[in-house]
Amino acid sequence: LNAGTDDLTKEFQNISIKIHSIFSPPKKLQKSHIISLTVAFAIMVYFINIAPISAAYFASRVFLKQGISNQEIAKNFQKAFFITSPQAPEFRQALGGYVYNALSENPKIDPLAELIVLAIQELEKSNEVNPMDAQTRLIEADLAQLASPANPTLLDLAEKRALEALAISPKRYQPYFTLGKIKFSQKKFDGAKIYFSQVLEINKDFIPARWNLAILYILTEQYENAEKEISSIRSKDLDFIYKNSNIHLLSGAFIEKKKYARAIRLYKEALALYPKNSLYYEKLSELYNLAGDPQEAQNMLNKASEIQ
Repeated sequence: LNAGTDDLTKEFQNISIKIHSIFSPPKKLQKSHIISLTVAFAIMVYFINIAPISAAYFASRVFLKQGISNQEIAKNFQKAFFITSPQAPEFRQALGGYVYNALSENPKIDPLAELIVLAIQELEKSNEVNPMDAQTRLIEADLAQLASPANPTLLDLAEKRALEALAISPKRYQPYFTLGKIKFSQKKFDGAKIYFSQVLEINKDFIPARWNLAILYILTEQYENAEKEISSIRSKDLDFIYKNSNIHLLSGAFIEKKKYARAIRLYKEALALYPKNSLYYEKLSELYNLAGDPQEAQNMLNKASEIQ
């Protein structure tokens, strides 16, 4: 064993001499060469170990720092991307998810325009070098679909990435759901229905698919089917229907079809559960005005004022 170790040591020395002979005679390493090798080693250690930590630091600032501006968010993520390869998509996924959630909470695109562009550009880079990454493709597709009101061509990108994700993971329900949303945005309701129904074949308890089907059925005047989906959602998750954003979308579909009485019933159902929600009374006031009942509209406004 010792003899073998000695042989390995000698062989290593020979290899070292050959390597260093490129820079200096093999007799003795010069001080400047030692410094150069040390610096090179330090850089290697930095990019292997420190870079991911630094990237995590820059990205985490977005989630930990209060009141950070969108411009500062972009700068922090740009620093993270500079020192991480697109082949490691986690930070790009994090930005995509962050922007998607921000748009979901407030669909105003202009304040997030810089972040949307940055996120899609960086997700594209990851997708180019990771041809079998379904998750990154879905994140890009979802974000592009949500941002498409500002640029309808983003729907083409969204559909392309979602179809790629479906080809990679045909047994997952998420690609079908994303494709359903894309078809819905394109007002291709037959296609949307097919995809949302496929979601429920894979995961019958996925409420957002039923939710989108309910709205689709209202817009296509299939009211009985809409009520079935609403009833199914109510039996599984009562709160889902009456979250502010959801109830407004559902009532908006009824309003678009001038089904004011059904929209009024929806908010009355919500008030039975949440009687202190003044926003529901305000919406009822708007609906009674649309329905031609200004007196009841004023009553609803009075009740909203009493709560506030």
